[in-house]
Amino acid sequence: MLETFDVDERHITQIVRVRRRSSMPDDGELKENEAELLSRYNLSYFQVLRRDEERREFTALIKQKTNRTLEDILRELHLDVFPTFPIIIREDESIMSLCAKQDELGKVLKVLQRIELPFEVRSLGEYTPPVSEWGGSITERQREVLRLALELGYYEVPARTNLTDLAKVIGISKAAMSKNLRRAEGRVLSSLIHGR
Repeated sequence: MLETFDVDERHITQIVRVRRRSSMPDDGELKENEAELLSRYNLSYFQVLRRDEERREFTALIKQKTNRTLEDILRELHLDVFPTFPIIIREDESIMSLCAKQDELGKVLKVLQRIELPFEVRSLGEYTPPVSEWGGSITERQREVLRLALELGYYEVPARTNLTDLAKVIGISKAAMSKNLRRAEGRVLSSLIHGR
């Protein structure tokens, strides 16, 4: 995972890097296997942003459905965490990523020890929204919308994405997406030009 943009009860929107052992599928193959890909990884949206044939990897925007059953189990254990996907289950191990506030980490580890589930913490990370001089003048949602538009190439010439696609990723109408972007852009420009 490279970046998480938005998290709600039902979805997590992320930019991920996928490395392949075998050759890279072309766009046609990806489109042909889209339904299987969405189902296998519990996704509601998938879009390749960049390809690197030499490294056999691509960067993609995904919108992943959260697993309500696993969330319910975690909630029953009184843990304020939620799983991210994919969850990898192998014969000898399972790999799972959980998102939680820092103060919940100790509770998670204690519960795993209490239920005598062997585990290994492989990595810890922190999500910190970017802070800038104008960052205080826009809402967190507006910051997320701007960041997503920037990452997906909305501001590039020629643009790599459009309002319709951005709106689909976030799950809002094209008109609402336009309104969110224009308000955020207006605040950023006003702050930049007028210092407010």
